[in-house]
Amino acid sequence: MRDTFAGVWCSRLERAVRCRVDDVEIVSLDRATMTFAVGEKGVVVHLDGNGKAEVAVSLAEGGTIGNEHLEDRVQHLSLSTFDVDASTVIGAADFIAESLGVEKEPAPRTMREYDAVFDFLTAGNPAHAARRDRLFALRYNGIPLGDVEPKFLDGDPGNDYARGFDEVMAFAHLAVGSALDAEVANIRTSDPPKPDLIVDLIDGRTVYVEVGRVTASESYFGRIKAVNRGIRSMLRDPSFLGEIQGRNVVFTMPEAPARKESMQAVAEIVAVFRSTDFDTVERGALLSVSPSVAPLLASLKVKYLAGRGISTGLSARQAANWFDPWDAASDFYSMLEKKLKKSYDVDAPLWLALPLTDLAHVPKLSMTAIRSALPPELGQFSRAIVGTMEDSQVIERPS
Repeated sequence: MRDTFAGVWCSRLERAVRCRVDDVEIVSLDRATMTFAVGEKGVVVHLDGNGKAEVAVSLAEGGTIGNEHLEDRVQHLSLSTFDVDASTVIGAADFIAESLGVEKEPAPRTMREYDAVFDFLTAGNPAHAARRDRLFALRYNGIPLGDVEPKFLDGDPGNDYARGFDEVMAFAHLAVGSALDAEVANIRTSDPPKPDLIVDLIDGRTVYVEVGRVTASESYFGRIKAVNRGIRSMLRDPSFLGEIQGRNVVFTMPEAPARKESMQAVAEIVAVFRSTDFDTVERGALLSVSPSVAPLLASLKVKYLAGRGISTGLSARQAANWFDPWDAASDFYSMLEKKLKKSYDVDAPLWLALPLTDLAHVPKLSMTAIRSALPPELGQFSRAIVGTMEDSQVIERPS
């Protein structure tokens, strides 16, 4: 997993830097270390086995190249296995370009521009490239999705999509995965109490679509993501950012707090940070959380560490990853049952879109479990779609 992650990290960053710097020489010394050089100027990037990236701004200053840590003049990049998001890669590429004397490029504006930096699956994967092109060809308010500017929570590309746009993207992924995109002429958002989306079909008909994300918020990964969202909101405070300057502190979570406890977890993470004398602790060593300082984190067996080098950051990450395809199937049936209990006032056919959104799951295995026992009843919905852009199942209401 770590080798794969390091390779993904490096491939995304290499493409982002090449978009910003002409005639850059890029040398990969191993799957976790790269050098970027233009003339006498150089930048070394190293990703250690714990998922932390370090950037040294000089080939001469920064320690040994290879598997050794770069100790001096490090720019913060704190990453976890599932957290190499577009904004992080773009920020790293901008820093490297600036260090090499190149002006910062404008931030990506459209879905296609974000994809050019973020998507690592397309290279060598024609099937994914074709699915992506079909996704970007779908129209949202009459505009191809590839030309649309994405909307993020709080305007932060490190966050999830904003509600409304998130539902559009969820349905669009399912439409591609089930080959229903060939039937779709345009997607529009709707206002309560109507269902989430209005979809115009190629044949002139219109349908409503209700969206219910499966495994998104209460999964292990989703709950840790909620904690990191709260941490990012704290980091917008310049005074707090000043407090952590020069330190990269990571909290590992064998168990994640419930969604409703995420802000309590953030408050306790801050309390642990402020109560720790980092001048006296060993860099890279896992430390236990005191129950008197952080009772919730202590009950979840959370540990924390201060990263090596001079870096700045605060984040939470998973301590382990497990997968059972029947968990996704159970979540699917639970969401379906929840939606079946609602009543919708509509004047056109109603579809239900249930995307599988936990990045820790394996779509093929999850879909095998779901297909083994498809629901016999869809209530008010004439059609349900479940899955991902790679594989989706259309379930028709029994006639």
